[in-house]
Amino acid sequence: MTKAAILKHISKISIAIAASTVIGIATSASAKAATVVLLEDNFNTENSGNRALN
Repeated sequence: MTKAAILKHISKISIAIAASTVIGIATSASAKAATVVLLEDNFNTENSGNRALN
């Protein structure tokens, strides 16, 4: 193999590694975003705990 052919193979491998890294980061970021709680409120303390207004 010539030096140019070896460099082409290395280039293709580098692109494949970069693409898989980007896919892995995107996948892990979306998995973390799915576990974030945006609003957690039970409203049990509204109106001093009474179920209806006085």
